[in-house]
Amino acid sequence: MLLALAAGAGLWGFLLPWLGQREAIADHIELQRHHGIDPSAMYYSELETLPPIVHRLEKLHTTNHAELWGR
Repeated sequence: MLLALAAGAGLWGFLLPWLGQREAIADHIELQRHHGIDPSAMYYSELETLPPIVHRLEKLHTTNHAELWGR
């Protein structure tokens, strides 16, 4: 367990910050910040493809409510 915790701490504390300083990743983070996206808090609501999926699921839920919830 200590080995797993040490590996996680190493990844989180050293490897990820080091990768974040690499030019390609730093440019990507800056582009996201320029567009008002917090790169440390990506949410599914920020994905462009999500609204059609949500609409389809809401339609499925309203048209087949009894079948989905067993009522």
